[in-house]
Amino acid sequence: MLAYSIATILWLWSPYSVARQRYFVLFTLSFGLAFGKVATKIIYAHLTKRRFPFYSGLMIPFFLGCLLVNLPFIGGPQINAELEFSFLLLWFAIALVGYGNWAYHLVHSFCGYLNIHCLRLKS
Repeated sequence: MLAYSIATILWLWSPYSVARQRYFVLFTLSFGLAFGKVATKIIYAHLTKRRFPFYSGLMIPFFLGCLLVNLPFIGGPQINAELEFSFLLLWFAIALVGYGNWAYHLVHSFCGYLNIHCLRLKS
């Protein structure tokens, strides 16, 4: 949680980022989907007594975006607003597909374990 919080602050408050001023809703939706998968993995692990998950693959673009935005601090080139927007759109698309796939398989797994049909009455 600390790593996610620090990376969020570094990205949104970077003087080289326009996500906070222009694309905050897109950033929030992308981060929400990616972090939502981590949260549901934690709940799933708790219910099934499995290993505690600390990350999700959907968070890799988040940390990569934080690094890209802050490249000028380590001597790299500054990315422009259009590239940051494109990166956020790509991250949102990946997060949407990844979370949707995870949610489908999670619900399917629970329904199979409970021997019920999701959103249907058993005949």
